[in-house]
Amino acid sequence: MNNSTVSPRRSGFPADALIRFAARMIDIVIVGAVLWIVAIPLGMMDNGLPKKALAATLFAVLMLTYFVGFEVTKGTSPGKKLLGLYVCGPGGAHKPDFHASVLRNSFVLLILFYAVPIIGDWPWGIAVTVIGISIFASPAKQGLHDKIAGGTQVIDVRHGAAMRA
Repeated sequence: MNNSTVSPRRSGFPADALIRFAARMIDIVIVGAVLWIVAIPLGMMDNGLPKKALAATLFAVLMLTYFVGFEVTKGTSPGKKLLGLYVCGPGGAHKPDFHASVLRNSFVLLILFYAVPIIGDWPWGIAVTVIGISIFASPAKQGLHDKIAGGTQVIDVRHGAAMRA
């Protein structure tokens, strides 16, 4: 099926920021484990700007590939699926298309600043904070990154099932 085709939206309710954060942390641990498996034998976790830059680049690329790949093909990531969450695409699509998923997850590229002296984790930390606040503030529980992606929405399908029962 073409991802750009609008199919019936998953049933459920907009997912709260805290469960979305928990799912993201599960996914970061998974991607982080892959990074360590690759980076340690290559000595990329040692101190030094070139190695930090290489590790940050690899981590950012792995994160973007992981989230876009899972969202486009499955509509969820392993962390989200474990917690009963799915990502709906703009306009009520069953899952986001490639373009929407890349836009939605592009903030992970701010990890690249990790290797820059003085700047470090600040850009990524600020982005995560803004996204979290925007999810809390939105009646539809959409973060700034969801809005930038054209209106993607994370749905809690277990919450929806419990509310209907």
